[in-house]
Amino acid sequence: NDVAGPSRVGTRPRTFAEAQPQFKQSRGVVLKASDGEQVWLGARLTILALGAEPSTGLVSGALETDEASGAIKVDASCATSWQNVWAIGDCAAMPHPAQDSASLHWPHAEAAATMARVAAGSMVAAVGEGDAAAAVASLEATVPHMSSKFLDLSWNFYGVTEGEPVLVGDTHAVGTIRLFAVFWVVSNTIVGVFLEGGTPEQVAMLPKIATEKPKIINAKKLKKASLEALLKDPYMLTPPELGVGEFLAELDVDEVLLAFRKVHPDSKGRVKTGQLGEIMTELGADWDEEELGEAEQAMDPTGSGSVNYETFKSWWMN
Repeated sequence: NDVAGPSRVGTRPRTFAEAQPQFKQSRGVVLKASDGEQVWLGARLTILALGAEPSTGLVSGALETDEASGAIKVDASCATSWQNVWAIGDCAAMPHPAQDSASLHWPHAEAAATMARVAAGSMVAAVGEGDAAAAVASLEATVPHMSSKFLDLSWNFYGVTEGEPVLVGDTHAVGTIRLFAVFWVVSNTIVGVFLEGGTPEQVAMLPKIATEKPKIINAKKLKKASLEALLKDPYMLTPPELGVGEFLAELDVDEVLLAFRKVHPDSKGRVKTGQLGEIMTELGADWDEEELGEAEQAMDPTGSGSVNYETFKSWWMN
């Protein structure tokens, strides 16, 4: 690959040679510049996904293209903005699985194969043969995905890489089988998942997660969750249906302590009684002034004007 000048900053001369067959641990990646110079970029783990830039100059201005990627926009049957013109593969942007009005550029062999089957069915239906509805349904049901296996690394990805990435699992495990995941979250909804390692049953759960997009309470809960449990039940963090006057209370002791400290307790570890409402709102409470007054009275019955953490925690948790 060509390496731009700035990429070479900070590198140093090295001796390069073919890696020995037993060499399995990543120390980085070596890039060769257009002038033949080799550049070493250090990395503990390197994952490469080689895509392609769409070459759509031939139809520039004639077909509708995706502004972000430059690829030709197609509908669920791979048809373009021109009648009886279809596009597939790296040059095409398919309907976005998570955003109704958006397109997704998915430069991958599996995507090209799927789009080819759909386009073929759509073309046959256009001349009066076959079932166009079946062709459309097959692309609408497609979940963007890719996978790779190299030496002791084996990873799978399903969905889209949008929103906040949340790492779940231990990436520093030594002497054990690697198992960690990254979930992409938009508005407390999982829209994509990357999994390193995993059993066949765990990998089989990935398309379900990417398709059904389970809701979660928040990203903090997801980060602390057991990956094994989450891959067994993707809905374990879905918040329950709340009735009138109900709210979802945060009962994680670490989060309760963090919320208490946010209002800056005094040197004796006490907060003003009037600050309790702010703390409880941070923990999910949704009370009116009368209910808040009752809570303050319960935690500060003598009217001292302050409450310590143990008193607050005991009352809140119970």
